[in-house]
Amino acid sequence: MNFRRIGAIALLVAALGGCATGYHAKGFTGGFSDTLLAPDIFRIRFAGNGFTDAERVSDFAMLRAADTSMDLGCGWFGVMNETDGASTSTLTLSSAGWNRHGGWGFSNTVPVVKPNTSLLVKCTRSPPSDVELFDARFVARSIRAKYGLKPRHSPEPAIQPSVAAASPSAQTTVVAPVAGPAPVITPLRHEYPRSPLVADTWPAGAVMAEPAAGSAGMSQESRPAATEGAADLGLQAYVGMVAAAQQVSSQIGCGTVMLSGSSDFTAACESYDVLIHCDGKDCRPMHTLPRP
Repeated sequence: MNFRRIGAIALLVAALGGCATGYHAKGFTGGFSDTLLAPDIFRIRFAGNGFTDAERVSDFAMLRAADTSMDLGCGWFGVMNETDGASTSTLTLSSAGWNRHGGWGFSNTVPVVKPNTSLLVKCTRSPPSDVELFDARFVARSIRAKYGLKPRHSPEPAIQPSVAAASPSAQTTVVAPVAGPAPVITPLRHEYPRSPLVADTWPAGAVMAEPAAGSAGMSQESRPAATEGAADLGLQAYVGMVAAAQQVSSQIGCGTVMLSGSSDFTAACESYDVLIHCDGKDCRPMHTLPRP
């Protein structure tokens, strides 16, 4: 019977894959997924398989939070809420055979526990003096060293867009001055594929008010020449829509907007672009776009 139990355990190891979940995007054996809820707020989920303990799941969720914070241009982050859980299933192993005494058979049911965790994270570029936050770079280095993971090297966007960006040939640059120096675009360093951004996860009330007359925005000299979009809307309405899109871009911390459709604009942010959709002068951010 001991040999039979050894064989059953070996079969269980083979059935479950024989190793703990690694640090990668969610797949058949588990992994991470993330959703951007605001320009500086996101949710991280990490699920392990039956060979992964709760400590490893918690560490990899924190590593993903640190990586995503740096991808968004933040140096520090805080965990607003953490939820730990586990799913339990059973695996039944059976075996049968014959010997000189006749036939024999047995079955063994083994519980399989798969831990998971969810983090609600807010990141910032500079830590406030009265709040203790995690240093994203320190956390990433520490956890990678603990599990022997290699540093990230290949650049790719933090969050893949849910809608493809318009082609460069279809874009018309809209010249609109922004107070202060232009944002510095720093290449990011990544290693793993990113989860898609759900378009409806932008916070409610993201619609921005129409800019006041005479406010900073577009001067008479900087107004764009008439295009097909301007011809359809009327020059005055078109210029008002561009000014509203530029105000939305400024309020979410981005820079100059570019026309990418009759009523869509692309705003250049520090480490990613954002698609802004306008219905007249009623504009709001929709989702991120990949940096060319």
